[in-house]
Amino acid sequence: KSGHGGHAHDEEGIPFSKEQQWKIDFATAEAVKGTARTAIAATGTIRAPAGSEAQLVAPTAGVLRAANGFPRIGQAVKKGQVVAVLGPRLGGDSDQASLEAAAGKAQVALEQARRERERMELLFKEEAVAEKRLLDARANERTAQAEVQAATARAQQLNDSEGIALKAPMDGIVAEVTAAAGAFVNEGAPLLHIANTGKLWLDARVPESDIGRLGKPTGAAFTVDGYDQGFAIDIGRNGSLIAVGGMVDAQTRTVPVIFEFANPERLLRLGLTARIQVFAGGGQEAVLIPASAVQDENGAQVVYVQIGGARFERRIVQTGARDGNRIAVISGLEAGQRVVSKGAYLLRLSTSKAAAAGHAH
Repeated sequence: KSGHGGHAHDEEGIPFSKEQQWKIDFATAEAVKGTARTAIAATGTIRAPAGSEAQLVAPTAGVLRAANGFPRIGQAVKKGQVVAVLGPRLGGDSDQASLEAAAGKAQVALEQARRERERMELLFKEEAVAEKRLLDARANERTAQAEVQAATARAQQLNDSEGIALKAPMDGIVAEVTAAAGAFVNEGAPLLHIANTGKLWLDARVPESDIGRLGKPTGAAFTVDGYDQGFAIDIGRNGSLIAVGGMVDAQTRTVPVIFEFANPERLLRLGLTARIQVFAGGGQEAVLIPASAVQDENGAQVVYVQIGGARFERRIVQTGARDGNRIAVISGLEAGQRVVSKGAYLLRLSTSKAAAAGHAH
């Protein structure tokens, strides 16, 4: 080949050497023939399935105490496991200092009653007092003893393990803790939120303008902030359709579509907001490529096609339905061609730099 021919070939594509590719997160993917399901964009939340979450509330007013460590968020609990102890509220002066002072006073009174009884015993031996005085002194000592026991028990009630054992109402994970050990809580106050997160619900809200295209949903794909990977729900494989709402919400003008799906590694947390694609019935035959391969360049949909080991071509395409992480290409690309799926923006930068340099030249 002549040097001129080689130069002509250089003009055909964008050079991007193997060394440049290795230095960055770069990958290519093959365009394949397939069916792109019709997808409807929606937003929604991750929540616990009906019947798989429970609130533990204070059965009476009292002081909350730990039982083998106070529960923490993320901790697994078993149904019936004692998670905390509630010391019931006591009448009158029910704070710790008052109760301990009362116990101290009762102890002093007992000492006085004991000394008085011993004095009466000596006087009775010497026949200086009537037997009734001795019997009264003994009775007073017994009463003082009972008072000490009662006052000590009241003081210990806020410290001892005695109290109402609060048990987990179900197997699950502690999703929320709304009280602290040592806190005084009122009757009915929420203490723990327990949920079984092995299965979750995706509560998608579909805009009323898209309800006509919804049909019978066949699955969903969604992403959540804080997670790099996307998640997919395939009915019959890892999830099921629970319900499609029959009414449009007056405030949001949306219809709920609820999927249940397996959360085996318990990766997802309750309450997360999700960006969702709900797959409606049917779809279109098309060439499918990773959605990450498509760049928006001033309103044009562009992909970079590999035409050699280190040469690429910028191509404007027309895209169709997005199916999870894949997108349909209606025109501009054929099955079997390879496109840049990771690092395409760097190719775009290198072309714009080259164009600027060429323009300056």
